[in-house]
Amino acid sequence: MSLLVGQIIYTSFPGVGFKSLVSQQVSSDIQHAFVQQIVYQHWDTYNPPRTGYRAIYLHQFSSDRTLFGWFYNEGTDDLGRANIPYCIGYYLSGLLSTVKLENILTCLGIGPVSICDRSVLRQF
Repeated sequence: MSLLVGQIIYTSFPGVGFKSLVSQQVSSDIQHAFVQQIVYQHWDTYNPPRTGYRAIYLHQFSSDRTLFGWFYNEGTDDLGRANIPYCIGYYLSGLLSTVKLENILTCLGIGPVSICDRSVLRQF
C-alpha cells in the first residue's frame, strides 16, 4: 500500500535563514504545527545534539493527522552558525491504520531517499 503524503523541509537556507518549504498537500496550520510542536519541541537551540546527530520522529496530532520524518544536525550554515537542524517531514492525512503505520515505520527505518542541498533549495 502506498501512502499519499505532503512533504515539509525545515532548515536554514542561504540568504534566507530558517524557513520551511512545503508541498501543496501541507496546509499553513500543519506547517505551523510542525515547526511549533516538532522542531521547537525536539531541537534545543541552546543545547543542540552533537554534529552528525540523526533521529526519527512519529507524531500524531489527532486520529487523522500524522507527521513523521527525520532530524539531522547539519553542521554550519552560510552565516557560520553551528548545529543547524535539517528536518524532513511527511504529513499523512487520514486515519492511521496498522498497514499505514507499518509502511511509515519501514520508511523511517530505511531513511530518506536523499537529502537536498540547502544551497539548491533556496531557489524555491
